[in-house]
Amino acid sequence: MPRDNLKLLNVSGKNNNCFFNSVYIAIKNNETFKEVFANASYDYKIHNGTQLRKYITEFLIYRSHKRFKSYLEMAQSLLKAISSDKARLLEMHDELMDVSQILSVNKIEIVSLIEAGILRADLSKNSSIQNLLEKHLPTEARMPSMPEFILTIQFVKDAFKVIILPIILGSSSSSQNPRTMNIINKYNYGKKRMTFDNDILRTMKIDIKNANIVNKIRSRIGEKFGDLNKKKGSSRMLYKANEYTYAIIITDQAHYQVLSLNGMNAKYYKASPYDDMSMFIYSTDNSFSFSQESVRSPPSYAEGLKM
Repeated sequence: MPRDNLKLLNVSGKNNNCFFNSVYIAIKNNETFKEVFANASYDYKIHNGTQLRKYITEFLIYRSHKRFKSYLEMAQSLLKAISSDKARLLEMHDELMDVSQILSVNKIEIVSLIEAGILRADLSKNSSIQNLLEKHLPTEARMPSMPEFILTIQFVKDAFKVIILPIILGSSSSSQNPRTMNIINKYNYGKKRMTFDNDILRTMKIDIKNANIVNKIRSRIGEKFGDLNKKKGSSRMLYKANEYTYAIIITDQAHYQVLSLNGMNAKYYKASPYDDMSMFIYSTDNSFSFSQESVRSPPSYAEGLKM
């Protein structure tokens, strides 16, 4: 791999579903996934991130509801400290925004929990947690909570032997202190639309080099890669590292994109084998190309009927 050919597969963020849209891109060409879901009967077919989220949500409600307990207890405690009156609480925008920031979710997630009955739920009972999640998790436009995020990655690893490595790269609205994603997005925007001449594009590419962005990505993937063998308990690896494939999801904690290491487009993208991932991590070459592809999720069957 003499030259890093990096491509960001920028999925739709509609209904705050970019995380699951990214996960879908990461696994849709996996042989086990295609055998089980892509070619399944109508009720079990998964052809986009929305359908994937629905399936995983149902799985989590019945198989992993206990793993939400600590998160729900914290949410309940924070909300009750403000008010135990549901109607009054739902009118308190600023306070709900504060809770959402503490829990690293959006306001829709918090409102959904309130509507699902978290204020009066007895979280010491598994049945109560399950009933709460049955009402809450199907809510559209929620930003996934941390347990939902972690359990989805665990599900993909166990079911398809695909390890998703989420890498955080910062973004900023400040033009005087541009962050990693701002530099990447500016370059890709100009390159795709040819709004800048070649000299300016070369300068913008130099900005990526000067900011050491590719090596920063390399280093953070390497850290995640190294941590895998240290995992214990339910998160440990059931197979040898080289028996898994690896997908990288880049996030600024507001939006998620898949990073293709070999320039492969979304249609043909497959998670990288262990050797390719190792080669990228340990490469010292700073020669690279960077591009971006906007990926529109295919409509669901119900959406297709409305078109």
